[in-house]
Amino acid sequence: ALIEYWPSLINSLKETGIMMAISMFVCVLGGLPVGLGLYLTNPKVRGTHPWLYWLLNFIVTVVRSFPYLLLVIALIPVTRSILGKAFGPVPSSIPLSIVAVAIFARLVEQVLLDVPEEIYALSNSLGASRFQYIWHFLFVEARSGLVLAYTTTTVSMISYSTVMGVVGGGGIGDFAVRVGYQRYEYGVMY
Repeated sequence: ALIEYWPSLINSLKETGIMMAISMFVCVLGGLPVGLGLYLTNPKVRGTHPWLYWLLNFIVTVVRSFPYLLLVIALIPVTRSILGKAFGPVPSSIPLSIVAVAIFARLVEQVLLDVPEEIYALSNSLGASRFQYIWHFLFVEARSGLVLAYTTTTVSMISYSTVMGVVGGGGIGDFAVRVGYQRYEYGVMY
């Protein structure tokens, strides 16, 4: 039965690929700086702007804990105002990107909090500037954790992308519901 739906499956995989590529690109561009901001402004880690920490923390927590389907529906007017349409793989990448940034930012903060305090002391004793500390010490020490955090976020976003099929975003979620579930072809759905 899958052979019959092969062209639709390939198209759905392409749509999911578009959603994922855009959202994961935005995830790195947005999530890494937000996560770094959370770390650098954290009052427990020599943060100099605790109000900024609490603001970023609040935004990230709200986005991460908001029910995803409701977030997608709430963002339809925003997506429509930005792109002129709200349905399809490219518009679907907007809510996916927002959630990906929030999830990745929180994971980045956690990874950076795990970097030993001695790394800061070492960079300080070598006379490193703030930028040098971040780029040459902090990120280098946290590199494997950051890669793991990005991988974890990617897997989560694949799961989130299937929800987009329910609201007209296309992709593999749409294929599973439309072709598998609604036609009672559960083998195709799985």
